[in-house]
Amino acid sequence: MPTITFADGSSSYIPDKKPETIAEAKRRYELSRKGEVSVLGDVARQGVRGLQKIGEGLATTVTSGIDLFADTDLTKDVTEYYQSIDPGEAETTAGEVTRYMVQFGLPGFGVAGVLSRYGKMGKINSALAGGLVDGAVATDDVVTLADTFITKSESDQDRLARLEGAEAAQARLLDRLEVAGEGAAFILGLPLAGKLALSIGGTAVDSLAPAASYATKALTSGKSGELQKTAFDSNTGMASNLKKYFTFASERPDNFTAQTMATKTFQVKAAQEAVDATFDTITNTTQKAVNQGTINQTNALALSRNIEDFMFPRIRVDFQSPNMKAVDKIREARKLQKQAEQNIKDLENRYINYNSMGLGEGLKISTLLKNNRDVFDTYSQNVLNYSDEGADGFMHLFIPEEVRDAIVTNAGLYGTRAYKAMLDNTFTINPEFQAKAIKEIQETFGVSKGEAENAFSGLLNPGPKNKNSFAFETDQMFLQGLNSDSGILKGRTLTNLPETRRALGESAGYLEGDWKSALNNTKLTASVTSQRLSALTAKAEMFNSLKQLDDIADKTGGVKFLKPKEFGMSQDGKFLNEVPVSNPNNPREQILFKRFNEDAGALAGSYARADVHDALMDAVSDQVGNSSILRRYYTGFLGIKAASQYGKTVLSPGAQVRNFTSIPFFSLLNGNLGSTGRFVDAVGTSFSGLFDPKKRILKADKINEVIEEGILQRGGANLGEIKEIARAASNEFSTLAKMGKAKDASSMKLFEKAYGMTDDAGRVFGYLNEKERFLQAVLKEPDSFIPIDASKNLVKFSDLVEAGKGGARIKPSDIINKYGEEGLESFVRGEMGEVAANTIQNYKRVVPGVGSVIRNSPFGNFVAFPAEIIRNTSNAVSRSIRELASDSKELQKIGMRRLTGAVATTTALPTGLVALGSALTGVTKEKIDAYKRSFAAPWDRTASLIPIASDKDGNPTQFINFSYMNPYDYLKRPVTRVMQEVANGNRDEESLTKIMFDGTSGIVQEMFQPFVEPAFSLQAFNDAIRGETSTGKKIWGVSDTLGDKVAKGMYHISDQVLPTVTPFRIQPDISGKGALGISPPEMVSKNFPRAVFGSTNKKGEDKITDRMGNVIDVEETLMQAFTGLKVVKPQVDRSLRYRGFEANDAIRDATNTFNRLLRSNDPKTAEQLLQGYMGQNENRFRALRDLYTAIEDARTLGMSEQQIKEKLKDAKVANYEMVMRGIFKPITVSPDLLREARMKGTQVNPAVFPVAEQRLRQDLEGAFINPLQIDRSRAAQVLREEEEKKLTGGT
Repeated sequence: MPTITFADGSSSYIPDKKPETIAEAKRRYELSRKGEVSVLGDVARQGVRGLQKIGEGLATTVTSGIDLFADTDLTKDVTEYYQSIDPGEAETTAGEVTRYMVQFGLPGFGVAGVLSRYGKMGKINSALAGGLVDGAVATDDVVTLADTFITKSESDQDRLARLEGAEAAQARLLDRLEVAGEGAAFILGLPLAGKLALSIGGTAVDSLAPAASYATKALTSGKSGELQKTAFDSNTGMASNLKKYFTFASERPDNFTAQTMATKTFQVKAAQEAVDATFDTITNTTQKAVNQGTINQTNALALSRNIEDFMFPRIRVDFQSPNMKAVDKIREARKLQKQAEQNIKDLENRYINYNSMGLGEGLKISTLLKNNRDVFDTYSQNVLNYSDEGADGFMHLFIPEEVRDAIVTNAGLYGTRAYKAMLDNTFTINPEFQAKAIKEIQETFGVSKGEAENAFSGLLNPGPKNKNSFAFETDQMFLQGLNSDSGILKGRTLTNLPETRRALGESAGYLEGDWKSALNNTKLTASVTSQRLSALTAKAEMFNSLKQLDDIADKTGGVKFLKPKEFGMSQDGKFLNEVPVSNPNNPREQILFKRFNEDAGALAGSYARADVHDALMDAVSDQVGNSSILRRYYTGFLGIKAASQYGKTVLSPGAQVRNFTSIPFFSLLNGNLGSTGRFVDAVGTSFSGLFDPKKRILKADKINEVIEEGILQRGGANLGEIKEIARAASNEFSTLAKMGKAKDASSMKLFEKAYGMTDDAGRVFGYLNEKERFLQAVLKEPDSFIPIDASKNLVKFSDLVEAGKGGARIKPSDIINKYGEEGLESFVRGEMGEVAANTIQNYKRVVPGVGSVIRNSPFGNFVAFPAEIIRNTSNAVSRSIRELASDSKELQKIGMRRLTGAVATTTALPTGLVALGSALTGVTKEKIDAYKRSFAAPWDRTASLIPIASDKDGNPTQFINFSYMNPYDYLKRPVTRVMQEVANGNRDEESLTKIMFDGTSGIVQEMFQPFVEPAFSLQAFNDAIRGETSTGKKIWGVSDTLGDKVAKGMYHISDQVLPTVTPFRIQPDISGKGALGISPPEMVSKNFPRAVFGSTNKKGEDKITDRMGNVIDVEETLMQAFTGLKVVKPQVDRSLRYRGFEANDAIRDATNTFNRLLRSNDPKTAEQLLQGYMGQNENRFRALRDLYTAIEDARTLGMSEQQIKEKLKDAKVANYEMVMRGIFKPITVSPDLLREARMKGTQVNPAVFPVAEQRLRQDLEGAFINPLQIDRSRAAQVLREEEEKKLTGGT
């Protein structure tokens, strides 16, 4: 019999030496080396193979045409070449499907894209075109439907290999036409089948809407807003505290007021986005010109300085001529601005080639600057309008006189001074500049050096002039020229103190020596100016909206929270600032009301409860505590916590991918799959500017829309939490702040932007889907009442709003009649922006109680994420109920689909996918449960594990953990956990009380574990101290020296805190000792970098292995990294061995505990010893019962008796054969220890224990049977019977 020799020198017999026999032998040999076929690895390999097959198909189609006319065999040579680089046949069904999807799907999508660009084609023509493409990329090994249903003596591939020349070419081209025909029919029929299926499914769901609507209206017929009004009636008690810590409204009156305050923040962000996009584009354009060599550094610097002179000419004028009269400064500034504008145009015309950069007229630097300056001037005029006491629609907005005068006198020139000392806590003041500033203050005001030093020091930490600062207004907006609240600078400005301004780091581009620094300074000034002006206008609008909300509270179902001016008028006609009032629900309690001052715009003069007043004025409170020492140490820990979380998410390729793949689930939760076009639009909008800033300007309208609606935030729950922790830490430690600044300046910023943009993409996609669906619904039924959820719509359309049972409502037709289509568009935007904010991950909506955990607790990893999952899901259900209860039939359908989506996402989808995987692989639910119960990792036990591969007996060999992909699987885990606890309790015959307790504690653990588990860094520290991880992995051994324990602990902490993207792990080098006899650290490369870098040198039979010598499946490793899929490969035999070790430890612990009782110096009674013996045997029983359960589960999962026996022997399980038979062997009491106990005074009959041991023998199933308890119950029964006999006269 012939043999074949493999690359490693081993050989094997084969039946013959046919090429296909040799190939099959090699394939089987490779399988035996690398073990079970990886489904993901096969999918990845077949994806690459599909790409190769496209090339092979196109090439052989062309050569077949040549062979047909020239009677040559070029195709055979081409085929042989592609066979030499073929990755190999698919080893799984998933791999085979992937190969065909790539081979035929990618070219088809490409053709569809081209056809869509050059005009529409009919469906039949499009199908024919797609079919021809399928035929062109087909290869000889493609199996058609005809091949499947028609029996042939040989395959097409074998037949073509047998033919030659023109005959082979003709047969091959005919086969390709057959593929083309089937492809055209498939392309034509699939969309129709898909639409039909979706239509049937959608109709089925919609048909339930009327009945669901009827039921919903019956259940929600109560008065709107009752709950929130009840919570508002008193600022004490449980209802108020729940509202304060666990609702978005928090201390504000209701959700409407909370929305209004948040909306103004988004207006400021939209203004900021315009500035950032403009200056980032200018920087990018200038850098490209420098790289192209069309502009040198000198001219680039001149361009940057002229940009500042055009935008903010007063900066140069004030520095160069500090003592010039104000009117002359303005005249000089206008002259400088005009000249700068011309200089910019001249410089860009001479040195910047816009055509080569693909930039049109609207993206020229001069155009962008002009547009930006016009925006600033518009904001300036708005501020003046809102501060005018006679302005229509707005009550007087108080603006300090010096600010108003500055805006008026500097019309077209106004810019806010930006001081780096006030904006950047890493800014270091130049000692030379500081000395000059102090000298300047001395000479200007005629004070001593000490007084001047105190005055300068006061400028560094002046605090906001208005103590009631707003979240969207930074300190510099209130400083108004850096007026100091006290001392020699009170009531003055720094206009005539250039040295002082320079020491404080005033942003002045013309003082910089390189073009980038100069441009960045101008950007900073523009940014601060934009924030200040937009915040002032936003504040005016916010207070006006709050006043209107209070006025229409009766119609909207909102809370009326304002008291009129007369409420606080004293008997002498004066208005009191504070008014105490008795609580009507508790006369002994006083409720304090506060008066709004002139800073509150439309609210000025009115009164509100003190806590509401402070909430609306957004008073600032300390986050950590009063102890400065404690705060410094604690914020240091927060910095480490933030860094570790940052590394596990932002710097983790897997987390980045998983973040992206979870996007569709957010829309699916709301019953809205959306279209591919909207998904592309959402991703394009969210990722605008990641690499090219000009994309943000080109998409400015769409970006402004999603920013103003609170959708685009550059970060979701996880990233928002990390930034919040980092902010708390960096505010206290300048070193941490500098680390953050270094992060911003490095390539890590790109990772952070990508992570944040992915979070935004999920919200934008959901928003666009909701907007389109809602718009179509209201257009179909414009005369039906629609519920209103957005506060901006309540204010804007207040004259059209009506009161309904479910709250405020409005008719779309009324909006169209009065405000036109633009009005309806605005209404739809506002409503769906609010829906998206409530039902999609949104860090800005995280409830205050969770925010407190984030900032103040060492516990919890990404607690905002599960909190948002709970909030999103409950809000989706709540929204569906409001829609079902509405009068609009179209809105009822949306509500029914939303409710169906919530159920599908949280329950039906994962359950259905597991069932599908079971059907395709033959893995039964019994086997899945057996694996989860006894062998799964803790994080997989309640996860949705989808079987994707099995052996010939239907035992699972690979799962996909769907919970990693579906963010809403978190809600299913508690249900799964309680079902598991009930099943385990029933199997073990536990009491109902214990089953209930285990089930309840399981729910609590699953729900609250993210909130109470230690943070990554703290967990690593705890593990290092204990010497093992929470999963039982040893960090150091008991026999290690103290130095080794400390060193190994430090290696573990470092390894856990390092970013996931780090290509190596840190672990002790066990090959030798370093200095002081301590194991040195060893950097061990992870599988992913091994797969990436090792694959570049792989040749022929070479394999890449990990540190332990196991073969790494390169394709599987890369596939997991770039898809976010998590593959679980059961290792039942290995896991059973570990279960044996665990049981041994428990058995040993039970025996040792009883032996310690025997050795006790205190004499024990016979009953105490017997009770102790029974108690420890119960512990032993439970350990062995769990091991027996694992043995039974191993049998279910295909392990043979011999394999089980070997693993138990390896684990040194005592009496393992009895355990395998399910028989419990109790503790055997040592006669020597018993004798020793009797010598110490313990009175016990030695014969008791052998009898007890014999009576304790029982099956390792069900509950533990304690013969003592049985005997006692029998004795009690006998005594009872005797008593009854005596009472009846018996004996």
